[in-house]
Amino acid sequence: PHLSHAPMEPPNAVAHFKDGSCEVWAPTQHPQWARDSVAQALELDVKNVTVNITLLGGGFGRKSKPDYVVEAALISKKINAPVKVTWTREDDI
Repeated sequence: PHLSHAPMEPPNAVAHFKDGSCEVWAPTQHPQWARDSVAQALELDVKNVTVNITLLGGGFGRKSKPDYVVEAALISKKINAPVKVTWTREDDI
């Protein structure tokens, strides 16, 4: 059956878009995909995106998807300030 592989820690990320570059901090299992996805979403060269990997709090494959990281980066660019995004369990499932 289709089951959720909900990690112990919900998806979360901190992003700071500034001066044509973006730095993110996130518990990600696939930092290269997160970097590439943020670069594509913000229309940046990948060399202008830095991904800092934090502790995962469990991942089980869910944190290999960069959707929550991209969301934080897009919001940071939109509001022109650092931002922290934390999804609720309901948002994730």
